[in-house]
Amino acid sequence: MAEAPSAREKSRRAFDSLFNNEKFSDVKLLIGESKTAFPAHRVVLGIRSSYFDDALQSEFKEAHTTEFIFEKDSPHALWRL
Repeated sequence: MAEAPSAREKSRRAFDSLFNNEKFSDVKLLIGESKTAFPAHRVVLGIRSSYFDDALQSEFKEAHTTEFIFEKDSPHALWRL
């Protein structure tokens, strides 16, 4: 008989489900020359990255537009990450 998932496992699955999920997203990452859009979550970006934390709480234009453009990066690399 399979064991029920732990609370930690349930939390991890819920967190993982946020990736590339537009539900409740409030930021867009536009990646590569094609500006492939990835929906993101301000709270997740801010917790995981001091760059995003600073940008989203400052007078950076991205704090107002909620779009971050990374033209030199690869959408495929972000997806794999």
